[in-house]
Amino acid sequence: MSADDYELAADDLARRCLAKFDDEEASPELRAFALGVVVSQVSAGNLAMLAHVPDICRSLKEFATRMRPITGTGSKDFYRQITDASSMILGLPVPQPCPADAWLTPLMQYFVQLASCRDVKTAKRACEFWSSIHVIGGGARCWATLCARKAQLARLLTSLIDQMIFRDDVELSSFESLCRKAEAAFQTIVGVCPRQLICKTLIPLIEARTESDSWAEKEAAIRALHAFTNAVGE
Repeated sequence: MSADDYELAADDLARRCLAKFDDEEASPELRAFALGVVVSQVSAGNLAMLAHVPDICRSLKEFATRMRPITGTGSKDFYRQITDASSMILGLPVPQPCPADAWLTPLMQYFVQLASCRDVKTAKRACEFWSSIHVIGGGARCWATLCARKAQLARLLTSLIDQMIFRDDVELSSFESLCRKAEAAFQTIVGVCPRQLICKTLIPLIEARTESDSWAEKEAAIRALHAFTNAVGE
């Protein structure tokens, strides 16, 4: 197979896979598999697939803009692929030919919303996204965008602390796992955002929970403070 034939085959595969991911009538499992094929090829360094990063950004933007939750047996794999695709693009070492702000803002808003999800598996994926973003390349743009939107930052920190509040409807092992992921995400955010902005946003949230009559909320505040001190090294 010639280089031209290889590029044509890769181009056809990418377009077919992204079209299937965009198909809302397809099952979550199939949509996740289709997106995963493209993401795995880009992650492996396939230069022909790398050219389709802007198309992946477009698909993620359109998905995030609709803000439609994915439920059912395939939701776990679906959100995992969304997280992997987003983290992969943000972690690319060189700028890609796609308008970052055009897709990044709705995607971030989507992950901020997911962080407050009551479904434990979905919330875990959101936490994994926030704890996995690099501080270089696209990741730096992500953090700059988040810090510039103070209301979104406050909502995200609130959601992460709330995920640390014990719930009777969740198994202890699942809660502990979610708690660890929420703490990791919280610690990452504190570590990369400006200290003054974090303190201004965080203090009212901590005070509200420490003054609560609920010991579960007080415990969540303690967990958040522990993550904060780990992040700032104090």
